Amino acid sequence: MSRIKEALRANARQFKEAQFEAEVEQLNAELPPPSDLQQHILDYSLSSPTISYVNGKVSTISYADSKTKTFNYTGDLLTSIVFNNGVETKTKTLNYTNGVLTSITES
Repeated sequence: MSRIKEALRANARQFKEAQFEAEVEQLNAELPPPSDLQQHILDYSLSSPTISYVNGKVSTISYADSKTKTFNYTGDLLTSIVFNNGVETKTKTLNYTNGVLTSITES
């Protein structure tokens, strides 16, 4: 009797996994393609990072595929993040007024 229960449980698990995979596939089909920035973020999130710190702040995140994010500070304020994917470099500059973030620009 226990073999039958085990087989039923295994079939139920396989069915649930197949159902889940089908739902994920359907959701992926309904999603619009990622924007350049979203793809950029996805590309970075798929590889294992090494995080470097300077004075207790994140200074660089390096990935196995040679991509990097470099964090620059003025005092305690994060002033820019430089994204380098090995082909191109993008910089996000954080602008402050009296220590309050007022805008972020990309170049």
